[in-house]
Amino acid sequence: MTAFFSGRVGSFLSFSILFSLILMLSACQESGPCEWYTSKFHAGISAIEFKEVNANGDSTYRVMLQFDQGTLSREYQDLGELRNVEITQEALVRNTLRVGVSFTGSISDVKSGNCESPIVAFDQKWR
Repeated sequence: MTAFFSGRVGSFLSFSILFSLILMLSACQESGPCEWYTSKFHAGISAIEFKEVNANGDSTYRVMLQFDQGTLSREYQDLGELRNVEITQEALVRNTLRVGVSFTGSISDVKSGNCESPIVAFDQKWR
């Protein structure tokens, strides 16, 4: 087995391992772990607006939230975009969505590093 790894094959294998380690270490130093600032939030529905009629013929809506914490508190946020869902009339009824309804959860904003931010976690389950 030693004869197999000697000579050119052994040199190539050693070089490949060394190159892979250098590549991994340099990548870790550039993107590194991120530090987060996490806080609890309260968000209330401030408006429900007609958005469009989807391909199935259902009316869809923008449910606008006002957050009290984090970077999302700077302007109204669309609940459908945050949850990555299309909000239809059925979803409004099923989730009891109306102006004045509140949500709670936690919001994580990046302190340092280049991670995607913010990360929102709602306490309420989506039905």
